[in-house]
Amino acid sequence: MSAFIVSACVDPKLRLGADSVSLSGRHFVVGGEKDVFVADIAAQTLRITQVNFKTHSFLPHPHDPDKIWAIERWGPNIAEIDCRECRVTHSFHGPEKTWFFGHGVAAPGSDLIFISSVSLDTGRGHLLGYDVRTRKLVADVDVASGTLHECHALPDGTALIASSGASGLNMALPELGARLEPTALIRSIC
Repeated sequence: MSAFIVSACVDPKLRLGADSVSLSGRHFVVGGEKDVFVADIAAQTLRITQVNFKTHSFLPHPHDPDKIWAIERWGPNIAEIDCRECRVTHSFHGPEKTWFFGHGVAAPGSDLIFISSVSLDTGRGHLLGYDVRTRKLVADVDVASGTLHECHALPDGTALIASSGASGLNMALPELGARLEPTALIRSIC
């Protein structure tokens, strides 16, 4: 099964996004142009569910090891996927004129997931906090000028967030726009 999964990840006919791969519990998950491929490692099965957007990253649900959140690459969409059943349980959008630009992190000991995003009005990077039970936006933290991308939990309960320093105002274009500040790593409490 391992050889099949690895070869499937590089097969251009499957239109997979190489940057959207996750290992969550017993599932290996790969994102495609409009699909998510879910491999059950123990059962040695590969199934497909449609999300209708190109995934960029996956966030494990903080309380349910069989669920993940698929985050769109340069768009407003999120899908909660039940990996055991290989189906989308909920689909929803971020705030108007906001695009997700990268990744996220679960706040330790809580029901919150924070996702890096950019305001298309101001070009500023934000962390958007969602309650995983209700899937409602409950926090909007303005973090930095420019887009936010990588977001990693640290052992002390903070998150390490990478800012590209590039304006998010031109994200729909091939070029991301002028650099607003030097690339920086920003440490923020979730």
